[in-house]
Amino acid sequence: MSPTRLNPDNVLDLCFTNTDIVNEITVGDLFSDHRFVHVSLSCQRKNAQKVSTVKCFRKASFDEINCILSRIDWDLRFSTLTVEEMYQDLVALLSNVIDKFIPVKIIKPSTKLHSCDIRKLQKKKLDVWRSEGNSVNYRALALLLRTRLSLEEKRITENRLCEGSSPHAFYKFVNSRWKSDEKIGILQDSAAGEDVTDDITKASLFSTLLMTDALRNFRFVPPSVFRPLMLVPTLLSFICHIFHSKPTPLRKEFPLFF
Repeated sequence: MSPTRLNPDNVLDLCFTNTDIVNEITVGDLFSDHRFVHVSLSCQRKNAQKVSTVKCFRKASFDEINCILSRIDWDLRFSTLTVEEMYQDLVALLSNVIDKFIPVKIIKPSTKLHSCDIRKLQKKKLDVWRSEGNSVNYRALALLLRTRLSLEEKRITENRLCEGSSPHAFYKFVNSRWKSDEKIGILQDSAAGEDVTDDITKASLFSTLLMTDALRNFRFVPPSVFRPLMLVPTLLSFICHIFHSKPTPLRKEFPLFF
């Protein structure tokens, strides 16, 4: 393998040890004092997804639970136990019964929960599709559902950004809009003619571009009041509303990040 670092050009600063998954390595053009290195790997990427579980007591088999508990001779069961042992035995018994007869519901954080009205509209749309197909009635319901979903998403976004919650909750909500494997790569500052790699400068570039270009196109505020880092909750709510309705960037230098 040849070195990818120049000046000096005899330093090997990149080494791949797991050769079983490395298919191809190509050295590209010069960037800074290194060259771009493109690597093709033969492996599957699995994103870790955190899930939580809750007991679904509404679907529990209470008849079977009552039947089991009613057959127990409690006097005989606890006759030779101390108070502490009685408590531990009862907890173990109830835990075992709960695990057997109460189903578990898995909650994924990526799953969106909609209101009762929207769920009814979704069911109605499905019923119309099964009975009528792509009819006029179905298309009208589909349009109504998209409108309701958009309004609900806007309402949730505005509530989370403008309800005056703690900074921790605000940043947690903003970060949840990012996928776990998304990162902003190297940017180029066209004004200074330099490459930007640190996160603070990247954030400054995004803020400047956002305030001087994106919002000005929508005539939201006069250009004279634009300043970097002028993001406030109400303004962010307006930005989210704009970006949710636009499938493409405003400019190629400005990605959609919500």
